[in-house]
Amino acid sequence: MDRFSRDIIQLIFSKLPAKNLVKLRCVCKRWNREDNRFWEIGCHDIPEFNLDEYKLGSSCNGILCFSRETRDHIWMAYLLNPCRKEILKLPPHDLKAQSYIFNRKYGLGFDRATSEYKVVCISLTIPRESGKRSAETEIYTLGSKSSSSRSWRALSQDIPSLITRFESIFYTGDGDGDHHIDERAIYAGGVLYWVNSEKREELYYFGDNTESNYFEETYYNKLFTFHMGKEEFRLISHPNVKHYYYSYHLVDLRGVLGFVGHSAVDLSHIKVWTLEDYDGELWSKRYSIKIGGVPKYNATHVIGPWENGKLLLRYRNSFVAYNPNTHTLINIRIPQLKPSTLAFSFTGSLVSLFCFKVEEGEKLVVEDQSF
Repeated sequence: MDRFSRDIIQLIFSKLPAKNLVKLRCVCKRWNREDNRFWEIGCHDIPEFNLDEYKLGSSCNGILCFSRETRDHIWMAYLLNPCRKEILKLPPHDLKAQSYIFNRKYGLGFDRATSEYKVVCISLTIPRESGKRSAETEIYTLGSKSSSSRSWRALSQDIPSLITRFESIFYTGDGDGDHHIDERAIYAGGVLYWVNSEKREELYYFGDNTESNYFEETYYNKLFTFHMGKEEFRLISHPNVKHYYYSYHLVDLRGVLGFVGHSAVDLSHIKVWTLEDYDGELWSKRYSIKIGGVPKYNATHVIGPWENGKLLLRYRNSFVAYNPNTHTLINIRIPQLKPSTLAFSFTGSLVSLFCFKVEEGEKLVVEDQSF
């Protein structure tokens, strides 16, 4: 193999499954030293971790981003590569005694122009002086050679004021009141997306009698986005649909953002749109799926792409593979799966978190099953 150039070796390796590549790294030092940018090939076995106290923020290129609030109300961020069993603990944020932090959202994305990973942290705060909600943003850059990027830095751009009143509205559960709120950021095509909704009051009229009107709290739905290269926030509209949706969520369809909506009239009817133009906010309908036997208030969740062009769907504690060519469904049962368990699509990577360990405040743990 020493006679082959690096390009030839990488071409051969690109045809192999990730499981085999993990073993091949132990064959010789040369293969183990291969540039980590090459090791971006799928691996399907995800080890189990004790993550009861951790919240999944997002995933990007096979790396997962978690956050945790300690008993002392200190927020910490972690990166996890399940394929390599590596965990990277990021430095703590600068504490701001003048503000009370009541929630934080994290997102991990990739800047394709600079080949850098960026962790975005949105802090929803209440300043002690004014008592009015506000939002602040910090960014941590990984992969940069600049020493100034090796700490959290504040973003100067103002966050749209609507974010301070946003909350996720996608629920899955067993119909008895138990539910799980999916607050993850979805990374697709160089942009982070969050599902959010602004509460407002709308006036409704019954017939011609204006005295019988009433106010009802509804939702004006928007997507909250962050462009990794420009480092800019935006609010973009969801697909222009005719009917109100009981719930909706976002999904990564192999680098393209997917919008999944459930009709308020019929939860068994699922429609999936894809965002074709981010700047122009252009959507196109990709799938229309009919799932039978779905009771009221139990929506089906589109997990993501499955093998051979199929889509993986989840309803309560069961999974279904949808074939868009034949419009058929195949049941996939996983025993002892709780309705509250979060399931998401994941493409593994062999990128080592060692290349991001640059400061003493960053702690790298290898082959640790429990953080």
